[in-house]
Amino acid sequence: MTVSFLPSLRSLCGSLRVYGQPFQLARILDRLEILDSKHGVAGTAPKVARLGSTVRVEDLCYRGQAELLLMPSGKANPDRGWISVFSPLGAALLGSKVGDIAKVDLGGMEYRFLLVEILATAEMHGDEKEGGSAP
Repeated sequence: MTVSFLPSLRSLCGSLRVYGQPFQLARILDRLEILDSKHGVAGTAPKVARLGSTVRVEDLCYRGQAELLLMPSGKANPDRGWISVFSPLGAALLGSKVGDIAKVDLGGMEYRFLLVEILATAEMHGDEKEGGSAP
């Protein structure tokens, strides 16, 4: 899958975000834990984006769309559309529903992405959640 038509995507997905406040990181970890305990059946379209979800987003500035897979940080590969849930965009999408707008502030600019569709969610096993084998 190619996501090159979304100019802002690389900076929002390509690396881990450095969290200045411990509560920001704690909030993401809490969301991961809650979503993991309430997940649906693997391979079905869940109601919220979570670890292992394939989502379609639209960049509201450039109007381009991309399919992204929310992955553990060790498996992120933005060129393939695999983004870490700890990246700025991944963290903003985590727990979102179809129709929600994920807002990401980076370098003094706000980027907005509409969650168009949650296509499916792959089951993430323990070693994959920790950055083990790729799906």
